[in-house]
Amino acid sequence: MTDWIPPRHLRLVMDEPPPKRLERRRRISFTSEQRVRLAEVIRNLRHRYGTYEKISEVTGISVGSLASVGCGRGGSMMMAVRLTRLAGIPIETVSEGRVLSTDRCTHCGQNLPEKTP
Repeated sequence: MTDWIPPRHLRLVMDEPPPKRLERRRRISFTSEQRVRLAEVIRNLRHRYGTYEKISEVTGISVGSLASVGCGRGGSMMMAVRLTRLAGIPIETVSEGRVLSTDRCTHCGQNLPEKTP
């Protein structure tokens, strides 16, 4: 019988060095004006649909994230795309233009019927 003691730590040995980590993509960050416009979109949608829960069901964005962005904090480009698609406005209005109320027609200004998701 031998007095062999198993090692406490194992070391992985490879022929090649491990691959270098990929650089992280830089996120597109919104300016303060763009965050305000995105918050306006969320407020308009909340006025139209009633609650954050209904907007969350349709867009797949959590209620907490919607509330946070509705206060002007944070937001992502994917969130902006989902919300503007639901509102029926082009994404450029968040990045460049003026956000109009979503309960009115963008062409004639007439009140739109209430939506249910």
